[in-house]
Amino acid sequence: MKILVKSNDYVVNRNTLAVFSNPDPIYVTKILEPNHTIYCTRTTIKILEDSCIIGGASLIGRREVMKRVLHTSTKLPIPVNPKIGVYLFPTKSHLSIDCHWISFFHVKSYHSSLYDKNKLDILFSDGSKHTISSSYSSFRKQMLKTGLAVAHYCRSDFWPDDGITG
Repeated sequence: MKILVKSNDYVVNRNTLAVFSNPDPIYVTKILEPNHTIYCTRTTIKILEDSCIIGGASLIGRREVMKRVLHTSTKLPIPVNPKIGVYLFPTKSHLSIDCHWISFFHVKSYHSSLYDKNKLDILFSDGSKHTISSSYSSFRKQMLKTGLAVAHYCRSDFWPDDGITG
């Protein structure tokens, strides 16, 4: 059973499946968590900004790192809190009102919708399924970019700087 919660504040965490814009004048953001749907008065960008600060850096700083690592400036994934494995990626430009933010590690599978090739069905780790406006290839590119971001932040766990690997 899904529990609906209304909130004036939210911090992206390990339970966050996705953060969607919501066409409501008061509750402008819809957040999915396992068994919870949270409606928040703060915008998706404000939630990301505050969550990044709690995770150790500003949203602007996280974006700059991703620009350098990925050699692009479009549709950048955000390592919201890499210490605990929280990485979100956008489905569209972060400036678009239709931009949704998806949690990388909560995507179990995804495929083109059977009814509309411009829509994508996402199966999340909790078993819930959501359809979004995105092509398969665009979503796959976002997953790959985010995988590179994860590799960048986890590199030192596997290849400590011992002076040999330079």
